[in-house]
Amino acid sequence: MSPSLVRAASEEARPGKPLIPRAMVLFGSKNKMQPTFFNPRFFVGRDAILQELASLANASTPRNRLKLIAAPPGYGKTWLLKKLATDLKQKKDLFVIFIPALQLASEDAIKERLQKAVEADEQAVIRPVEIDDTLDSIIARLQEDLEAPDRPRRRPIVIVDGLDEPSPETQKFIQRRFLALLLRHSATRLIISTRDNYSITNPVLRWNEERISLTIFSSDEGALQLKKLIDEGNGALIAGDKLLEKIAPYKLSVPGLNTCLYQLIQNTEDINFTAENLNGCCADAIKNLLAIAEDTWTLDTFMERCEHKPQQALNHLNSLMTLGIVAHADLQRYKMAEGWREFCLAAHNLQEEETK
Repeated sequence: MSPSLVRAASEEARPGKPLIPRAMVLFGSKNKMQPTFFNPRFFVGRDAILQELASLANASTPRNRLKLIAAPPGYGKTWLLKKLATDLKQKKDLFVIFIPALQLASEDAIKERLQKAVEADEQAVIRPVEIDDTLDSIIARLQEDLEAPDRPRRRPIVIVDGLDEPSPETQKFIQRRFLALLLRHSATRLIISTRDNYSITNPVLRWNEERISLTIFSSDEGALQLKKLIDEGNGALIAGDKLLEKIAPYKLSVPGLNTCLYQLIQNTEDINFTAENLNGCCADAIKNLLAIAEDTWTLDTFMERCEHKPQQALNHLNSLMTLGIVAHADLQRYKMAEGWREFCLAAHNLQEEETK
C-alpha cells in the first residue's frame, strides 16, 4: 500500500493526485450519506448465477435444496437476492418469501414474518397464523396448503439475506428453529446470503448446502451499473457524462460501493469536482481507527468514535473490510488488518518529524 495513501489519512493529501481507490471516498465521519438502496432496475451482471438459482427454484428434484451465496461486504449479495425474489414472484407456481436474517431473532418475529408473507401474496389460499401456533405447526400447515390437491401446487422458496449478521446465538436459533424445519419438507428451497468466511453449523442444513461464491464486477459491468444510477437519478446536479468523467480514475468493480459513490457525489454543485475532493473523504475514518486505543474494538466503539448511527457504522466497517483495511477479530470484534496500524502510525510519525 502506497505511503501517500496513509499521508492522506494522517493530515492532508497532495493536490491534484488520485491517491486512494475510488471506494474509499465513503468513509469520512462527516459524510452524511443516505443508506444504500436496492432497486432491481439497477441490477447488472450475475446472469449465470441468477439462472442457476432460478433452476433450483424450478427443479423438482435438485441435488441440493439450499444455495449459500457467499461474498465479502459490498459485492452485491442483497441486490442479487432482491433481483431473484422479484423475478421469481412473477411465477404463479412459486411462493416466495424474502427475509433479512436480522428480522428472525425470535419465534414471534418469525411468525410475524410468515404471516406478513401470506397476507402479501395475492394467490395464497393459506390458513392464517394463530396466536397459539408453534413454528412447527405453522410451517407444516403452510406446506399442506401450498400442496393441497384441490388447487394448483406451489413450491415455497425462502430467501434469507445476511445470515451472518445476527449474534452467534441467534444464528444457531434461526438455523435450528426455522431453516431446518423448512427443509423437512421436500418441496422447500432455501437461498441464503452470507459473508464468504461464514459456515453453516446445523447438520441438516449442511447436508443440503451448496455454496456459490460471488466475484467482483468487471470494469464494464461496474460502469454499466453506475450509468444506470446516473441515468435514473433524481435531483443530480451534474449531468451523467460529467459524473462519469469525474470518477473515471477509480475502479467500479464493487457493486455496493458503486451505489454509495453515486449517492455521495450526485448532489455536489462543484463542477470542478476532482479526485482530490474524493481523497479527503477517507482521512477521518483512518484517523479514527488509529485513535481507538484497543487492538480490537466493537461496533459500539467505532460508532462512538466516528459519531455514526449504528447502521452507518456497520456500513462503513463492512466497506473498510472490503478494501482490506479492517478485518474481523472474531464474530463480535474488529481489528485493523495485518500491518495497517503500524504502517499508518509510522507514516504519521514521519510527517510530524517533517513538520518540526
